[in-house]
Amino acid sequence: MRLLLTVLLVMLACKAVAQTANVQTGEHSDFTRVVVTIPEAANWQLGRNEDGYLLRVPDIAGYDLRRFFDLIPRERILDANIGAQSNTLQLSVTCQCYVDAFVDRPGILVIDVRSGSAPANARFEQPLDPVEVFLAEEIEQRPTLPRFSVPERQLLPLIIPRNSAPESEPPTVISNSAPRVALSVTAPDRPNEEAQNEVEARNADLRALEQSITESLARGLSEGVLLPDIGQTNDVQANVAPQNVPSPGVETRTGIDLAAVPSAQKALRTQEGQVCPADTFFDVANWGDDRPFSEQIGQLRSSFVGEFDRLDEASILATARLFVRFGFGREAAQTLQMDGVLSQERQYLLGIAQIMDEDPVSAGLFDKLVSCQSNVALWALLAADGGALDGTVDPAIVLRAFKALPSPLQSHLGPRLSERFLAIGDEESARQSLAKAISEPLPSMDAKLAEAELLQDLGETNAANETLTQLVREDNRTTPQTMTAFLKAAINEGIPVGPQDFLLADALRFEHEATAQAEELAFAQIHAYLHQGEFDLARQLIDELAPTIDPSALAEANNALAAAMLSGADDIRFLDFAFDDRSLMLNASIHITMAERLLDLGFPVRAVELLTLLEPRDQADIVQYLRAEAALMLGDAEGATQALTGLGTPQAMALADAAEAVALGNTFDRRGLPAATATTTSWRRGDWAALSSSSDPLLRDVSETILDDVPAFSQDAPLAAGLNLLERSAQSRDVVDRLLQRFETPADS
Repeated sequence: MRLLLTVLLVMLACKAVAQTANVQTGEHSDFTRVVVTIPEAANWQLGRNEDGYLLRVPDIAGYDLRRFFDLIPRERILDANIGAQSNTLQLSVTCQCYVDAFVDRPGILVIDVRSGSAPANARFEQPLDPVEVFLAEEIEQRPTLPRFSVPERQLLPLIIPRNSAPESEPPTVISNSAPRVALSVTAPDRPNEEAQNEVEARNADLRALEQSITESLARGLSEGVLLPDIGQTNDVQANVAPQNVPSPGVETRTGIDLAAVPSAQKALRTQEGQVCPADTFFDVANWGDDRPFSEQIGQLRSSFVGEFDRLDEASILATARLFVRFGFGREAAQTLQMDGVLSQERQYLLGIAQIMDEDPVSAGLFDKLVSCQSNVALWALLAADGGALDGTVDPAIVLRAFKALPSPLQSHLGPRLSERFLAIGDEESARQSLAKAISEPLPSMDAKLAEAELLQDLGETNAANETLTQLVREDNRTTPQTMTAFLKAAINEGIPVGPQDFLLADALRFEHEATAQAEELAFAQIHAYLHQGEFDLARQLIDELAPTIDPSALAEANNALAAAMLSGADDIRFLDFAFDDRSLMLNASIHITMAERLLDLGFPVRAVELLTLLEPRDQADIVQYLRAEAALMLGDAEGATQALTGLGTPQAMALADAAEAVALGNTFDRRGLPAATATTTSWRRGDWAALSSSSDPLLRDVSETILDDVPAFSQDAPLAAGLNLLERSAQSRDVVDRLLQRFETPADS
């Protein structure tokens, strides 16, 4: 009796400080899963140490490891022990393995020990503080527990057997595998007086604990939570109690009002109130087992046809599910068409199959479902076309559903899921999505491409560029998507693209002809040509695409070509393009810029042809200026004046003066056209006050001369007044002479 109360004392002391974490395990084909129950919102750390991996959860007081190896072999995890601190768990790992961990839901921490080398972006390979693991023979050196104070009015657990073991029995040591931490401690030899004091103190604790248990039992019986179970024999109890543990002689019942407990959980809804589909529609991991695919599919196909040669709907659904579990999306879709049945469950199954093979997903099937707190959120996010999402994503929910998929599906879908997370700015979730695909012995091109995108997003530009360059130039599995990403990176980062790279791009376009990937690669190749000044090659590729691509896409390509040639092509190449018919199909801003350069080169007729293509909404002031300049270059002064109708800007006034000169027989030199400035406008308007602060010394002197009041002639001092007038007259003549030298006299007609 005293021994059992001692164990109770230790257990209750631990319980009073913090909770013990429950630990469960499970074995899978390529990973071992450890599930730890932790307090909700608890902080946790996981990292490497010399023995394997160490978990630290500050808010718990220990780990229940009694059934740790019941369901798993000692292959990936050799041993599991509590560390030097009770809140640490040591997982001894000696295989070539790595760990991935995530919070499946509040209070549930999942640790997967996966076979293979750790990927470069693995999170839990950094070392934590070293932890000492105490063995059974070293436990005597650990500090003793403080004395336990019995809590008042606490209903204690009813674990006291009717027939207790005699006090003389030795203490029990509970251990999963030797060596383990002992749960009971043998005190070392001490002086008699000290030992006697400790015994008396322990007896006092036990008497207090015994009294508390008695009070708890009495209160439980009086409140109806406990019922007396008198009359049963120990033999009967041994037959019904688990593992022949004697019954305490009482039975328990809950004090919770069962009628007040809801019978079913409320249906999950989106953030807009739409009901989310059942999780069973997306339980991909349980749609098959670890047996070979051929064995499972053969068994299902044999049950397709039932009684009276009718197709069995359940077998067809199970077969389609199995195809999905192994990643055969189109085969699953074909299977679902066999009997013509299309329930809601089958519609979502078809949607999953379409997502797997990147086929167009049924319109509206996953609308708004990305905000569901269930497995459908994963497939709704994957079904998104890259645009704005129609709901708020919970990354933890999506990752939980993703990590529940079979490993091959994680590798297959991980790159796409990583791209979706990057699109919403969640780099950490993108990394977790990609971890499995990157850790494969030979990662797919999609995985490597997604890794480069992630590196680029993280600011590791050099590493991203090196990855893309290696994929294009050294990997014979290069795809159009990889080449497209490489060419875009070359444009943005200035990576030189050689003839062999463009030749490979041509081969990939030919191999994937008439696909969206080939068209996207073609446009990337055009921009790469333009970036390197290869205008002729870009024109040839545009001409090659012209018969097959959308007119709007063709116009976009020609506009890009024109813009590049305006800024980088020599005059000969520019004029060759400007007189090509394709130049008539450009946007307004390109036409305006081309017309301006044509006027500079002396081709006003072609400039007018381009300007006449502009819509009324594009008729800005600059268009009127260019039309006036083109008219003046052709000697049409009246046409220039009409083009300037309604304009009173300095530039318009300068062109109007040029029109008067052309009308008088002068030629128009566009390059010699004076710049229209505020000073010019003030001069023409006679705004002498404004010119008095001009930066032009001549105009400033003119304005000061005009604004200076001439003093009246003084009769009292005629000689001084006359001299003053003569001096001012000389100054005025000097200003006039300077003006005549500045401006040419108009030629007579």
